[in-house]
Amino acid sequence: MNFIYFSLGIIFLQLIYISAHYTIFRQKEFLYFIFFSISITAFCMLSIFPILNPYDKLKGEDVFSSRYGFIFIAIAMYLKFFRIFLDLEILYPKFNKYCIIFEKIATPAGISIFLFGILSLQHISFIVFVVVYSVTLPFFLIIILYLGSRKRTINRIILAGTFLAFVIARSAVIKHFVTGDQQFQMISFEYIITAIVVLFLFLNLGLLYKSKLIQNQIIQMEIQKQSALNHQRMMISADLHDDMGASLSSIHLNAITAIKSLSDDIPQTEQILKRLVEDLKNVIENMGDIIWAINPDKKTFKPISAQLKDYYFDLMDDYNIQCNYNIDNKLEAQITNINARKNLILIAKEAINNILKHAKSSIIDISLYAEESKIVLKIQDNGIGIRDTENNFSGNGLRNMKFRTEKMNGTLTIKSEKEKGTIISCIVPIANIHYTNRENLD
Repeated sequence: MNFIYFSLGIIFLQLIYISAHYTIFRQKEFLYFIFFSISITAFCMLSIFPILNPYDKLKGEDVFSSRYGFIFIAIAMYLKFFRIFLDLEILYPKFNKYCIIFEKIATPAGISIFLFGILSLQHISFIVFVVVYSVTLPFFLIIILYLGSRKRTINRIILAGTFLAFVIARSAVIKHFVTGDQQFQMISFEYIITAIVVLFLFLNLGLLYKSKLIQNQIIQMEIQKQSALNHQRMMISADLHDDMGASLSSIHLNAITAIKSLSDDIPQTEQILKRLVEDLKNVIENMGDIIWAINPDKKTFKPISAQLKDYYFDLMDDYNIQCNYNIDNKLEAQITNINARKNLILIAKEAINNILKHAKSSIIDISLYAEESKIVLKIQDNGIGIRDTENNFSGNGLRNMKFRTEKMNGTLTIKSEKEKGTIISCIVPIANIHYTNRENLD
């Protein structure tokens, strides 16, 4: 008796711990483990202390009790915990479906036993119990053999605890039916409570191991993120060196030439100064794009539409063009990869520049949306179209757009009809717009 009381104390403390774990982390699997613990504890308490059972006066209660329904409810709740904790839906989807089927058998079986018991239909309760309980052994053996062969440490920890607890609890039932006892004896409850304590022990080991996996994964994700950031810094440095460096060198040379020709050739000086102003404007725009790309801070976050409006607001009025923005703001907020942000804005700007210069359109539609597992940036106009679509990447602007799309492992398509406009679509895998991707736990 002292052992049972001591073990019940451990179970209650463990239940408080699991409840606190669920309250803090809101992981659904621990809610199901709480339900499992409550169900199996209710069964034990009603058996050890019959005075707690409101149905103990019913006819046939001494033959077979309604409280045995808690066993199958507990099994169903444990399977729900088991499936989520071991990520069966993600790693073993087909096997996960078989577990769900068994849950759907165990839950109504437990409720049926409970209801038949309180209605004094003890013989039906007993039949349901025997039939369903007889399939639990082969079912759990299949689980152990299948998941144990997956060579996954977390699987084996939980499976070891499940197997030991099942064997201990099963031995109590075997003893009950072999000896012909009308009720479980106190020694049987020692088996059951011991099984629960063993299960809790291995659950704690599983929690420790999974916490270690999560910690290792966080470290690995931080390393990948830092590596990705370093790579992006190198790419930005290269862009600064190539684009900005070339522009500044041109400005420097034009300034020298302007100084030399200032007194001798006024018209030439004016042309040089115009080129110098244009180069300065390009430098300012390129610097603004780079600053915007590397600053996805939520507090100062400027969406693509706002970034484009800043550049083209006055121009659209000058060209008498209506520009419509259909941009998924939630999707855009997910674009945290610096190079992806920079390339997308430059592709959009390049496309708009081409439209302003050549398309003779009155409407521009800019769209950003998700399509399956891809992100789509689409720029459409109602202009004169591109004459030669077979060689549509011959121009520098179109070549640049294609090059930037390929840097994101995406594809660029152009559809154009004479006098019906052009559609430029940049299609990029969504996985390529983040810093890192989440991988499955071991």
